[in-house]
Amino acid sequence: MMAAGILWGALAMATVIGAYAALRGGARRRRAITLVDLGNRVAQLERDLRASCAAQARAGDRLIATERELRRIAGGQSRLEMRAPAGGSYRQAVSLASHGADIDELIESCGLTRAEAELLGRVHGGQASQGGRGAADSITDRQADEAMMIQ
Repeated sequence: MMAAGILWGALAMATVIGAYAALRGGARRRRAITLVDLGNRVAQLERDLRASCAAQARAGDRLIATERELRRIAGGQSRLEMRAPAGGSYRQAVSLASHGADIDELIESCGLTRAEAELLGRVHGGQASQGGRGAADSITDRQADEAMMIQ
């Protein structure tokens, strides 16, 4: 009987030890799985970070190209502004054209391009419109001022 009690005691002890080992092994397994999951997550975050950096670099390149284009356009606008006569020159040109100034006179006195002088001559009459009376004869000073403000 004593042998049976020892046998049962040994069996119980083995069961407890086995259960403890199983629990400990499960915890180890769970930690191993958790480490694998964390490793996968870190790898995904690294891929996301690389993609984000690449997108930011492309956006930076587009920004630089946009700034370059803006400077080019601003330079062109400045050149146009330097060429364009002041508003008073257009008023003077309208007055000269309506009093019969020819195209060359408009170009020289007001700093207009040939196309501008021809247009003013056609609209505002006199010799600049090839000797005929233009549509400006019916335009009042107020309408001429409004037209100048649009330009």
